[in-house]
Amino acid sequence: MRKALVSILFIVNICVSAEVFAIPHSRLAQVKQQIIEYHQSGAYEYDLEKLVEQANAYLSKRIAENNSSKHHKKLAVVFDVDDTALSNYQYFKTSDFSDNSNVWNKVLNNADSPPLIPIKNIYQYAVGHGVKIFFITGRREAYRKQTEINLLSAGYTVYEGLYLQSNNYNNLSAAPFKTKARMNITKKGYEIIANFGDHYSDLRGGYAERIYKLPNYIY
Repeated sequence: MRKALVSILFIVNICVSAEVFAIPHSRLAQVKQQIIEYHQSGAYEYDLEKLVEQANAYLSKRIAENNSSKHHKKLAVVFDVDDTALSNYQYFKTSDFSDNSNVWNKVLNNADSPPLIPIKNIYQYAVGHGVKIFFITGRREAYRKQTEINLLSAGYTVYEGLYLQSNNYNNLSAAPFKTKARMNITKKGYEIIANFGDHYSDLRGGYAERIYKLPNYIY
């Protein structure tokens, strides 16, 4: 059962309309149900916990090395926002996994998405051990205030920087923007020891010792 549930991670962008992929309506309904089962069965949480366990071990190792070094470095961790630091699952489930502007407007303007608990746990661990936190998101600058409000309400109260795309960013991929943001962080003297995201575009481009790809129930 678990194998079947995990297999849905390889479905590409199931949020888009059935017409795009010519998926029969009956099959689309089945896939949506698999997404719900994967999330609600505990399999999604299990996969996240295993990833965080690996990341936590690496962070512990790097923090210990830095503490024992004569030349302390400014260690940092980078998090994506949507479906990494924050969970938008309920919004998509309520909309029957429809990828449209109305759903995203609600996500952005309501600013009440809850934290993804395993990620919040590693955030708290990092903060508690003096590691600096940065958020890099594909959201636009127009939504900075709402994003700050949501991060605060979700318990992400301490961080050094929040990077958002400019309102006129027109690249189809977020990777160039996110790579440049990490480069700028390193230019400020920080050493990024871990980078977390649910899309490969969150992780490509270097400027991080380790990358951690979260499972995404939608993609």
